[in-house]
Order: sequence, then C-alpha cells, then structure tokens
Amino acid sequence: MKKSRKINGLNKTLNQGPATFKHDQVSQALLDIQDTLERAMTPFVLLEGVAKQLYEEQPFELKEITIGIKEKDWTRYGSTTFKMLRPEAEFSNDSVYLSTSGVPVIIWIIHKNYKFFDHPDFKWFARTEFYIPNPFANYWKARFLIK
Repeated sequence: MKKSRKINGLNKTLNQGPATFKHDQVSQALLDIQDTLERAMTPFVLLEGVAKQLYEEQPFELKEITIGIKEKDWTRYGSTTFKMLRPEAEFSNDSVYLSTSGVPVIIWIIHKNYKFFDHPDFKWFARTEFYIPNPFANYWKARFLIK
C-alpha cells in the first residue's frame, strides 16, 4: 500500500513500510547521502531526529533523515552535481527529497542565518564526522522555527 505525503509543495508517494527504520538501514543511508553531498562539495548539517540521536549517541531509529544546507552553500555547481548523481531527487525552492537505502531523506535549504549553524560541532560516526548544530541545546529549542 502506498501513501502520499506533501513536502513543501512536492507530492511524495512513499511505500508504507516500517514505522521507523533501524540503525543499520539509517547508517547506510546516512553514509550514502554524505558521499553524494561530499562529491557535490556541499557542506551540510544534520537536523532533527538524526542530529539528536547522534548527539546523544543513541542507536538510530528514525522515520527519515533530515539535513540542512545553508543557502549560500547550495551553489550552482553543487546543485548541478547533486542532480547528476541523484537524478531521482525532487527539488523545490526550499527542499530536496529523495530516498536512499529505502530511507526517506529531506534536505532543507536554510535561507536565514542562525548562530548554531555558524560553527557546527561534529560527532564521529562510522569512521567519519558529521556536523550538528552548535550549541545543540539552543538549536533543539528553536528547531521548528528554522527557515
């Protein structure tokens, strides 16, 4: 059975799979999307649940991976390379949606300046580093206001 979901004007049809994805599947998807963004030379920050679980060093159990990219870092080269590497991705002015390793990934383009994205902290995971907002507590309180 499929269900439809609207994200920033994009209509998504998702396979109605598990309520949450487990650690191994999320880990694979996270490393996969990191590879794509690094090839596109686009810095990014983990957001929402994936950032919180990494910050708290919890095993992943998520419905989706949420990533943020500052508008100034979403360059013409980066977005074009991303589109070439991920032709299945769907784009709007404020977001990119795709699925990798079966896990939905939402990339938000952040248009405003927030202090907790100026000097992100990093956490090691699977022999690589991922950036998270800093200070994390301030971000977590304001996470729903980010645009």
